[in-house]
Amino acid sequence: MKVAISINHAEHQQSHGDAIKSGLAAHGIESVFMPVNTVIPGADIHAVWGAPTKHPAICAWVNKEGGRMLIFERGHVGDRMNWTSVGWDGLGNRGRYARVEDGGERWRKHWVHLWEPWTTRHGTAVVLGQCAGDASLYGLKEGIESWATQQCQTLKQAGYQVRYRAHPNMKRRGALFCPATAQPSPNERLTDDLRWASLAVTYNSTSGVEAVLAGVPTVTMDEGAMAWAVSGHTIFDRIQPERDAWTQWISWTQFTLEEIRSGFFWEPLQAVSNMEQPA
Repeated sequence: MKVAISINHAEHQQSHGDAIKSGLAAHGIESVFMPVNTVIPGADIHAVWGAPTKHPAICAWVNKEGGRMLIFERGHVGDRMNWTSVGWDGLGNRGRYARVEDGGERWRKHWVHLWEPWTTRHGTAVVLGQCAGDASLYGLKEGIESWATQQCQTLKQAGYQVRYRAHPNMKRRGALFCPATAQPSPNERLTDDLRWASLAVTYNSTSGVEAVLAGVPTVTMDEGAMAWAVSGHTIFDRIQPERDAWTQWISWTQFTLEEIRSGFFWEPLQAVSNMEQPA
């Protein structure tokens, strides 16, 4: 087996590239570095950082030759800078991830402290904004501001008090957008918005994962959302599903840099590369 590792000169990509190479070597797998979006003849797998849309030549290779793309990105749970998502052929819930039947052991070891029971609050909703142009929005036909305006209006008509939380990166860019039917969030931390919310609404954001874990019923509107399996999909779907199977699944979608470097990440991914997503 031969793996081509596609990374740019960013520090986090360089450190991950080195870790991937070391982890694969621990399993006796040859790997080589290559420029971003470059196909290497004879490779079985191309390991890349970020959304497939950033690697059109490799996507074309996957579709034509039946090769595999192993995608690395920031994690989904906890400190995203210290956890790295690793999955096959897609970003977010469109990827295929390791599923290890460990009875929730990995979840309890690392993230159980994030879990809260479902809230009994009613009547308040927070709409979670995203960055315009982000890869997670590629399926959104209208812009994120138009989407947010529509959701806030529908929530207001349904009797909710509505708060709009702009993405922190948009705030840093000086974007002050807020739909007319919502109040802008004054909070720096997402946890402060979730503390009072009875419903969280997002198109496809990692903040939806945080909302579900905080016990806030959540609406996601794109199948690529990592909280898709435990959320409603319209404003009127305020559901509180069982989360144990989902937390066990999501705990195996991400690894530390050391788990990648040691090769720990590879065996569960290799064993289940053709698995289905959680029900």
